[in-house]
Amino acid sequence: MTRRIAVFTSSRADLGPLGPVVEALDAEPEAQLLVLATGTHVAETWGGRLQDIHLSSHSDLVVLDVGIAGTQPSELGETYGHIAAGVSRLLDQRQVDLLVLLGDRWELLAAAGVALIHGVPIAHLHGGEVTEGAIDERIRHGVTKLADLHLCATEDSARRIRHLGEEPWRIAVTGAPGLDRLAGLEATADSRLEEILGQPLVRPFGVVVYHPPTVDRERVAERARSVFEAAGTLGSALLLYPGADPGSEEVIREIDAAVERHPHLTAARNLGGEYLSVLKAADILLGNSSSGIIEAASLALPVVDVGERQKGRLRPRNVVHVEERQGDVEAGLRRALQPTFRASLAGMQNPYGDGQASRRIVRTLLTAPLDRLSRKPLLDGPPPEPDLEALTVAPDATLRQAMAAIQAGRAQIVFVTGDDGRLLGSLSDGDVRRALLAGSDLDDPIGEALNRVPVVAHPGDGSRAVVEIMERNGVAQVPVVDDQGTLVGVHLMRAIVGTALDAAIPGIADGGRGPE
Repeated sequence: MTRRIAVFTSSRADLGPLGPVVEALDAEPEAQLLVLATGTHVAETWGGRLQDIHLSSHSDLVVLDVGIAGTQPSELGETYGHIAAGVSRLLDQRQVDLLVLLGDRWELLAAAGVALIHGVPIAHLHGGEVTEGAIDERIRHGVTKLADLHLCATEDSARRIRHLGEEPWRIAVTGAPGLDRLAGLEATADSRLEEILGQPLVRPFGVVVYHPPTVDRERVAERARSVFEAAGTLGSALLLYPGADPGSEEVIREIDAAVERHPHLTAARNLGGEYLSVLKAADILLGNSSSGIIEAASLALPVVDVGERQKGRLRPRNVVHVEERQGDVEAGLRRALQPTFRASLAGMQNPYGDGQASRRIVRTLLTAPLDRLSRKPLLDGPPPEPDLEALTVAPDATLRQAMAAIQAGRAQIVFVTGDDGRLLGSLSDGDVRRALLAGSDLDDPIGEALNRVPVVAHPGDGSRAVVEIMERNGVAQVPVVDDQGTLVGVHLMRAIVGTALDAAIPGIADGGRGPE
């Protein structure tokens, strides 16, 4: 039976990642697709890009013009109300089986709240992530509690959603759909870059995307200026306007002033569908955009991530993080532009997925049990995550100290990390017992007993992959390390088994399965 699926998009922030999902739904004979475009898509001030939405004749595009007047809270609040009213009218006129939302923009809360009133189930993409420096953080988790299906980019995000009391059968790990756009992507030619820049291209060429911090709103102009002044040290740079957030007008004024001071800088409102191709041609991405954290890794593109907007997100090893001070930003640029840094990124894997997310997302949207979605209990969260600090000891620790940590951590293991957080080895209670039986004393250093080549998992590994690692190596605990070898988490067999038992009721297709 055909399902009527509506996809909501309000800005370039969600349209880019949603593109592959829209394309896959548009081509799916079992889906009747409706795309609702609003927000900055229909506001020329913000570089509206309705032309980037391509649909076949059997899908519908509905444009809701809400007239974004400005970015002051009172103006955005008025726009919020217009969006809610428009979505409500649409859902009253059209029968919709599922409403698809992506991300954490403030516009999503208006659409999600109205869908709840109309009894339309919500499928939310990219939930469970963390961005502590933006109000997006609370919006994202708020949409999670309103949503009925959760299509996550990583297992780490799925774990957070389970902690919010969501039933495991509602959660699927699909990967980030924005990565699907990168297959076969061609870099923008230098001649086209010069057309965009309006002047000769000089390397190193950088793309700069800086959005106003929306939690700490002090000194927005000053902080933006530090980024754009640092961008002035590049050969050529393209400064893109921010989204419609509180403080955006201050950032835009700083962009225009920077272009006045530095003629080799160019400003643009929106690159639309060319954005990723331009990134692939760039030498560096500077700013605080989520594309620097999620998509850029698949391009092996060096990124200088500035400030706290993306704080809490898993940062791949192509990302150099700096504070919003001009000297720090310039130092970050020098480090990331070193030839050895870019060379070190060759062949890196993106923890946010494998470029096949839209296939998994569409399958889930078409097979989710609609009759079960509306009855949504609040579960007690799973057992608390192991305290990493309690499970780590220093390289110069003694066997006695290791045993105390093993006892306190209640995981039958401790991990040894250096001052930089890198995993140096592991020590189980069995390793300690064997060392004592071999004649060691409790006050001896752990060096001889240390397992220096522990079995590890990576942040993008789903539960099934982790269980396979455990079974293959005969272990019940697996540390999680990022691309830089830093200890970022730990999987315990008892926790995985508990979650699997909770999810034993048949649910959505491929639920909980990580990117393959």
